[in-house]
Amino acid sequence: MRRQGVFLRPVGETPDARLTEARIAAQETRLGVRLPEPWRQVYTHFNGGWSDRLYWGDPDDPRLNDPKGIIHAGHEYLRLEDAAPLRDFMVQEMPGHDWQRLDPRLIAIACRDCQAMVLDYREGDDPKVCSVFFSEYVDDPLDGWEQDEFTHWWPNMRVFFRGLYIQDRLV
Repeated sequence: MRRQGVFLRPVGETPDARLTEARIAAQETRLGVRLPEPWRQVYTHFNGGWSDRLYWGDPDDPRLNDPKGIIHAGHEYLRLEDAAPLRDFMVQEMPGHDWQRLDPRLIAIACRDCQAMVLDYREGDDPKVCSVFFSEYVDDPLDGWEQDEFTHWWPNMRVFFRGLYIQDRLV
């Protein structure tokens, strides 16, 4: 990501917030999944962090509706120690709904209010990446969230990383 001019503010326990392979493996055991390789590499440099200009799309033709590479509210990825099944976060973020209906193989790597970045392991060990949006203005935010117009899907983390760019101009 640094080669692309993306610098995340590190957060975590140490000043440089780098995780060792052993610490990453321990967190993977806790989560019950193996993180996709591009994302594992991020944690060797940044244990969480933020960027408010990171988008996904064509950097030569940026669009107003290009999805953010990091969710809007807070623009911050979680420390690996804080990553957890999405349903565990949503109970706190939007109480009053049956979040246990969400599959525990949806692992949140960023979560704030009604939005999250998720690794979706429901179809196997190479997870899809999803920018999730749950509408606060419907009776049941779980109905249709996967097809919501503000929810974006990528087939895997490699495709997600290839399309990230810094939007440094007005669109």
